[in-house]
Amino acid sequence: MSSILEGLIPSDERRRLGQYFTRADIVDLILKFCLRDKDDFVLDPSCGAGIFLKRAYCHKRVMNARLSHKEILATLWGVDIAKSAVRLATINLDINDLGGEENYPRIIHGDFFDQRPAAIGFALPEPRTVPLMDDGQQSRKVEHPPHFDCVVGNPPYTRQEWMEHLIGDEGSKRRLIEQATSDQNGQRFACISKRAGIYVYFFTHGTGFLRDGGRFGFVVPNSWLDVGYGKGLQEFFLKHYKIVVIIESKIERWFPDADVNTCIVVLEKCGDADTRAGNLVRFVQLRRKLAELIPAVSGGLQEEAERLHQIDLLIEHVMTKHRCYRDDDLRVNPLPQRELWVEGCNAETDRYEGAKWGKYLRAPDVYLDILERNRDKLVLLSEIADVRRGFTTGANKFFYLDEKDVARWEIEPEYLKPVIKSPRECRPILVRPEDVRFKVLLVHQDKEQLAGTNVLKYIEFGESQGYHQRRTCASRARWYDLGKREPGSILWGMIHYQRHLSPFNSHSFQVDHNLFEIFPKGEQFSAKTLCALLNSTLANLVRELIGRTTLGQGALKTEGIDIAQVWLPDPRKLTLQQVKALGTAFDALAGQPVESIFEEVKKTDRRVLDAAVFDILDLSPGEREAVYQAVVDMVRARIERARSVTGPLG
Repeated sequence: MSSILEGLIPSDERRRLGQYFTRADIVDLILKFCLRDKDDFVLDPSCGAGIFLKRAYCHKRVMNARLSHKEILATLWGVDIAKSAVRLATINLDINDLGGEENYPRIIHGDFFDQRPAAIGFALPEPRTVPLMDDGQQSRKVEHPPHFDCVVGNPPYTRQEWMEHLIGDEGSKRRLIEQATSDQNGQRFACISKRAGIYVYFFTHGTGFLRDGGRFGFVVPNSWLDVGYGKGLQEFFLKHYKIVVIIESKIERWFPDADVNTCIVVLEKCGDADTRAGNLVRFVQLRRKLAELIPAVSGGLQEEAERLHQIDLLIEHVMTKHRCYRDDDLRVNPLPQRELWVEGCNAETDRYEGAKWGKYLRAPDVYLDILERNRDKLVLLSEIADVRRGFTTGANKFFYLDEKDVARWEIEPEYLKPVIKSPRECRPILVRPEDVRFKVLLVHQDKEQLAGTNVLKYIEFGESQGYHQRRTCASRARWYDLGKREPGSILWGMIHYQRHLSPFNSHSFQVDHNLFEIFPKGEQFSAKTLCALLNSTLANLVRELIGRTTLGQGALKTEGIDIAQVWLPDPRKLTLQQVKALGTAFDALAGQPVESIFEEVKKTDRRVLDAAVFDILDLSPGEREAVYQAVVDMVRARIERARSVTGPLG
């Protein structure tokens, strides 16, 4: 019956509001995590046709068959902005018992963001006797509980660029965000990027309706796990909740008609920081279709009880795992919540900057095995090095000169320095002078001090071309002065295709913004040792997991915040023998052109360097080959997804 009623909502309305109907197996799994007592008050803030409330009704009947229709309805609350959905949700619940004037479902027609926690007087949308038409009767009013025991649902997937169109105007969007991220006193409690989809604000606004110790269960797009705007939601979760479980499927899309991949998020509201920090977050990857793990809905009370019992067993299977576990059905990766905070927090500023949580769901098994067994040997790059982006000139055509430009203008040599413009110039790991074709203009004097020089003539030429008026150039005290910069000895590209290399800038060439410079902290290890570790195939594996694959043509992008989250063997803990083995292997490999990963893994010198890294972590022969296979598979999958690639990728 539910699926029939859902079909009555116009498809264009569903698409406009970002509504996608949720399967019963997903609904029941979420409810089994969140609905823990027959008397729990349940709220679905975007209830649609009412599937979560309908199934919650069934759960309560299984918990206690003596509960009356009226008693159950009093605990189930829904809100939806679409009037057609509200009517269908009302029927979905009402159909359980059509007798009794006061047995009316608590389904509210309105915008959830207009509802305030502990508000009184939600008007029922229609008179009890005529749920699908208006006969002029007065709607009754009821008081909802001050807090709910669980907030569940499948909020709209409307993207941020459609929010203004949906809500009305920029002012309305701003008011929605302020309402959803501030308490009743106007104090901001969440900092969410404006790029976030509307579903993010269902989390923040819904928090005010949930009691301490109550549970939140949503199925939402999984992009927040990795993209930049997700950091605000991650921080919000870490500061207000114990993250119970995050679930993704490896083999099926739960909403085939939605252009998004989704995950299940279950949270428990918790005001104690120490309790939150000590919580064990379980990242779950499903390896079989959910329908194969959960029996189908049959309708009979006994059959429903057996179905829900099987879900209980599945949840128990997940929640009793305290170390990384896998079988044919699923993989569970438990991680202390405090580690998620440390990973995403800038230690120097004590500000949360976000992390790539998706890797804990999607990483190959060998990746998790290495992390699990070697936590004391591994370190994030941010702890041992600073990462800085190369300079942005604002006018490359002016600032970068080739041999012909230098000869034409006869610019004095003291104002020119070799510059690496692109990772493509770095064929071997060692940056060679003959591969660097451009020089960058570096002038740190006022024009009065440059009188009579050729460089002044060139600067005046630049002004005649309007370069000084460009935004980046105009923002400088001297538009032509890029500042004094000490180049980094280790580099890392921004855009990656099939090759993996972290160039060693032993000649201290200047660096363009297409690359990042890495500066080791302290003197406990050498730049060469760190560069050797960063050029390993293990580092390549990490790069594939933290990189961003939204550029097209198979490209992978890493920003500074991503590079800082690369983990590797801690160079401060290496023995002299391990350092020597790394150095010898690095010297043999560093002068050779770096090829695609598909060729690189076949090279003897490459494997010698990798062996030195694998030895540090005591990897078995099988695990070493698994690293190679995982990297090759991930790069190949990334490249093959790019259907529009027309030429060789470097």
